[in-house]
Amino acid sequence: MITLSQLIELKPINESCVVLLNQMIYRPAKAYSKSNGTYFDFGSRILKKIKMIHRALRSNKYIFQSYVRKVLVRNGKKRFIYIAEWQDKIVEKWLADSLSVALKNWYSKHTYAYKIEGNGIDFCQRQVAKSSKHSCYIIRRDITQYFYSIPQDKLMNILATLIPKEDYLYHMLNQRVINFKCQHGEVQLGVPFGSPLACVLANIYLTSVDKLMESQPIRYFRYADDFLILSDERHKAKYSMDLLDESIKNLGLTLKPSHKQELTYRDGDGIFTQVSRFSFLGLEFTNKGLIRLGLVKQRKIIGFFRRMYRYQKSKIINTPKAKRLAYVIGCANETLNKRIRSAAIIDYYLKHVTDEAQLKQLDMLIAQLTISAYLNKPFRFKDFSKCSYKTLRANGLPSLLHRHRLFKQGHLKVDFLAMCNAIVVQRHEDMQAKRTQRLNQLKLAKMSKHIDIKPESTNA
Repeated sequence: MITLSQLIELKPINESCVVLLNQMIYRPAKAYSKSNGTYFDFGSRILKKIKMIHRALRSNKYIFQSYVRKVLVRNGKKRFIYIAEWQDKIVEKWLADSLSVALKNWYSKHTYAYKIEGNGIDFCQRQVAKSSKHSCYIIRRDITQYFYSIPQDKLMNILATLIPKEDYLYHMLNQRVINFKCQHGEVQLGVPFGSPLACVLANIYLTSVDKLMESQPIRYFRYADDFLILSDERHKAKYSMDLLDESIKNLGLTLKPSHKQELTYRDGDGIFTQVSRFSFLGLEFTNKGLIRLGLVKQRKIIGFFRRMYRYQKSKIINTPKAKRLAYVIGCANETLNKRIRSAAIIDYYLKHVTDEAQLKQLDMLIAQLTISAYLNKPFRFKDFSKCSYKTLRANGLPSLLHRHRLFKQGHLKVDFLAMCNAIVVQRHEDMQAKRTQRLNQLKLAKMSKHIDIKPESTNA
């Protein structure tokens, strides 16, 4: 059984504060969010406030405040996200990390999301790639509106088997589940999507399904609410599929009809549909053992370069033609190396993709976008006569295929947090240099106004 005092000894709360600060480096706008006061309003006396939080936790007096609810629209889908006060964010992050560490041996080894210690998405994709080579039957499942549909009473019953009801930790979790409040009133179903604590609670709720499925003679994977079953025998796949569907139904959850897939590399039948590949977590796995990017992910990567060229269009046009190609190629390198989000996403896929022919096609599309930006007109294939792909590469145009091979050979390892911090420091230094230069110019201009320039006297 887990208690609050055990968690306090397990992980210091100031570590969670540091993690939140690092997250704001990636997305600085979060620090300026005024929905619950900016971070700078809260952080003016941060050390004193952390001591107050620690004291309140030790004395079993910490009480969460209400959430601020916001509407998030992404890809045409509307979601509610719940934003906590800054003080509550730190406590929720600490609780989530501490519980994740305390439950690491209780969790199934076949779940890969929301774990602070253990195997994550990279290991999951490597295992899927290895298992898919020896599996002919594929079953995929996804839960409809998972975070919003978790039955709160059933979740608290599961938590009662892990945490003593008389312990204040159980009371704190109860505040964020049964007494889950926001400015719009109480919420009767689900957990607060947007909180790190919600991720841990979601993992805990599905662990019973994980343990049931790992006892079956199949290869089973779960990432958040994405389920994947791989098997080399039809009857095993069919039995496990029915078992998974029934166990999810018993938890009071509903499967998403559009994501129910029963696939096979062999001849199809009334249940299984014959395919040559299947997708999982953004990657496609083929019956020939290749790993590819899905069409949506290909468009996403090309979109990073297209948006960069569109954003820099006026500067590209105003750059002298002799220097324009170098400037355009510099924009492409910035997308791949200095834009944190695009660099992280692209490198994640490059580490896993094995279909080099597909990467060559993407390289050609990037070259076409580069030539279009350089010439300031829509691309035509005859434009390669003006600027060949060989010329572009010689001038430093990045290649996804080359970068993929560097990853494969172990020559390229990227620590994104260190990379991000280095970029932020460099931007700060550049800004300071420009500011100093501007102040010096203003001082010189001001001094020149007060200096009387007298003409030199001439001797008669």
